[in-house]
Amino acid sequence: MFGRSKLDRALDAFERQEWKRARRLFEEALQDEERPAGHYHLGLLYWRGLGGPVDKRSAVESFARAANDGHAGAQTAYGIALRSGVGAAKNDDAAREQFRAAAGAQDREAMVQLATMNDPEKTQR
Repeated sequence: MFGRSKLDRALDAFERQEWKRARRLFEEALQDEERPAGHYHLGLLYWRGLGGPVDKRSAVESFARAANDGHAGAQTAYGIALRSGVGAAKNDDAAREQFRAAAGAQDREAMVQLATMNDPEKTQR
């Protein structure tokens, strides 16, 4: 483990479902170096309340940071928050924009979300 970054150790802890440890390591790692993968995974922990209390607003902030750096999973998660109005102001246009960006990176969930937002009247013409 010597020489591994806090972010690498956080990702390992996340994979092993050591939620409290992962959350602490992501929070520490992101103070030293902001990385999209770190923000995305920390957002998941906040969103689901893993390793600590549920914090939808902090989750959305984390997703937004990673989404702005082009992380497809974060774009999808941010889009879901924008679409639902949970942790962020409801904004269907911004949600579509996030889903389109993630779908362009082949994120399947983004494709599904985008398809469910299409107006059936327009798609049948």
